[in-house]
Amino acid sequence: MREQLAHTEQASAVRWVDIHHNPEALIEIGAELDNVRERLHVLDANGQLLVGDLALAHLWATTPRWRWLASLTQRLHWLSAPLYNLFAKCLYRWNRQRGHW
Repeated sequence: MREQLAHTEQASAVRWVDIHHNPEALIEIGAELDNVRERLHVLDANGQLLVGDLALAHLWATTPRWRWLASLTQRLHWLSAPLYNLFAKCLYRWNRQRGHW
C-alpha cells in the first residue's frame, strides 16, 4: 500500500501539506482551519482552489486506478456534492467529539 501511495505521489506530483505542521498553508489558500479540517482542499496546477468532491475527483484523476471514479464524480456533481458534504460533516463531528483536534 505504501509503495502504491509513493508511486502515486511521484507520478502525479501531489504535495500533501499537514496544516497542523504548516499553518501558513491556510493563508496561501485563504481558508479557515475548521473549513480545511472539514473538507478536502486542493490547489491544481493552475492555482485554482478545488474543495470537497471536486478536490477528491481531482486527486482521483491523477491516479490510474481511480480515474474512472473522478470522471463519474465530475459528471454526477449534482449528486456527489451533497453526499460528500454529508460525509464530511459527519466525519468532522466525529473527529471533534473524539478530541482529535
